[in-house]
Amino acid sequence: MWSGLMTARSGGELPIGIDAAGYAARAVSPEVEERVVRSDRYHERQIVLGLDRLDYTKGIPHRLKAFENLLERYPIYTGTSACSRWWSPAGGDPPVRRAEARYRATRGRINGRYGQIGGFGPVLYRSLATTELLALYRAAEIALITPLKTA
Repeated sequence: MWSGLMTARSGGELPIGIDAAGYAARAVSPEVEERVVRSDRYHERQIVLGLDRLDYTKGIPHRLKAFENLLERYPIYTGTSACSRWWSPAGGDPPVRRAEARYRATRGRINGRYGQIGGFGPVLYRSLATTELLALYRAAEIALITPLKTA
């Protein structure tokens, strides 16, 4: 069962959202539970999870700046919080590639300033298997789903 439906111009229905019941069932599966229990990444760290498509309406630069501001103003969160964000390009056109390059540069700046020896960088960027994504959903204390309002 899908979480929502959108009616197409042709009169057909197209699913939108996710299979919420399916995700809920998989999130408590032994495979995901094992990943949550044995992963050092999820322990002793607050996880702020944001999952976005690379799109100007998602406000990614604003959220990265806000997270950087948090780390700057409240050093207690440095090394114990992770702004975990993965996005897949919405297309390969030049504006999308330029935006992705800017986001990577911002991520590099934040990780360079607030990262730790041994590989911890507060802003993560990579694709995930569904099992790992579900484990992150369970481990995250905060999820950011904040589209940008444009005029």
